[in-house]
Amino acid sequence: MYIIFGIEVLTGYQSYWPSVSAGDFILVFLFIVLVIAFIFLIRYYLSLKEKKLNAQQLFLFKAKQLGLSNFQYKILNGIINLLSLSDPNRILNNAALYESSFSRFFDYLKTINETRDSVINIGKDLIITYEKIYHPSKYKKQIESIAGFEVNSLVGVITPENEILITKLLNNSPDEFKLEILHHHTADASYNGRQVRLFIWRAGDAEYTIVARISSIEGNFINISSAESIERGREARHPYIEVMIPCVLKTESDSSDPTTGEDELQYTCSIFKMNENEAILRSSQILDYKTQYYLEYTISDFKIRIKTKILSDRTIHEQNIHYYTLKFLEISKVAHNILKQYIIEHLE
Repeated sequence: MYIIFGIEVLTGYQSYWPSVSAGDFILVFLFIVLVIAFIFLIRYYLSLKEKKLNAQQLFLFKAKQLGLSNFQYKILNGIINLLSLSDPNRILNNAALYESSFSRFFDYLKTINETRDSVINIGKDLIITYEKIYHPSKYKKQIESIAGFEVNSLVGVITPENEILITKLLNNSPDEFKLEILHHHTADASYNGRQVRLFIWRAGDAEYTIVARISSIEGNFINISSAESIERGREARHPYIEVMIPCVLKTESDSSDPTTGEDELQYTCSIFKMNENEAILRSSQILDYKTQYYLEYTISDFKIRIKTKILSDRTIHEQNIHYYTLKFLEISKVAHNILKQYIIEHLE
């Protein structure tokens, strides 16, 4: 018989309470420690995973704010993976990190046997992505000579062999460019005197193609003689400007044939934001996605009429307000020029 906590407990013949040895105690203690450590590691892993997810979401948000296309975002993600960055947002504030990836990036393109034309297009997107991140601008005036290009801009040098060298503009003058090649290359003195094409993209302006000649190459440095021609190409997309312009939306049949005798259907709205390609409208009425509408409004005493289609919408149910993003399909040249000038005046 044993007394436990003041209670008599009857036991069988030669029954004994088991005793705990020091070894058993240590084993139990170690097991408890391992369980606690395992739980701690799981919680730490989940915490790191959540932080990484939050950093990735923030990075995606910032990339979209900078106006990166889906392809440019993929290129940037590839660079981040090459650099093994735990926080992708680091690259958005460190141009040197971005530049340091070029050699590995081009080496990778060689391993997957990309065509030369494809590599050139990827190189151009590398340059555009760089300029969007590190030299953002809502609007820049058009330039007429190489002296107008900004120092530290990236320049793509396209050789007669259809290869692209990613370089940085170190200094410029009306007579000469000085460039630094930012990756492994095979360019040497044999390139001296050869004609090349230079690709430059300016945020808030456009892309430029310059035909010029290499005057000399010394290591990673290229001297380019005066430009033989400068061609301004595709313009950069301007950001939305905030406005409050009354407008009217009409269906295609309403605007195309006023003599049909049909009841005219039109919707009174207001333009909330716009650029030269799209407009965001605010309306209390529901619009049909399948219908192409004519957007009519007046700016600078000029009546503008644009054929549009709905891209997306957002609804605030509490206020019964709908926001519609409309893409411009058809607009006259005169109306486009007036709209473009109106946007530029608001960006300057």
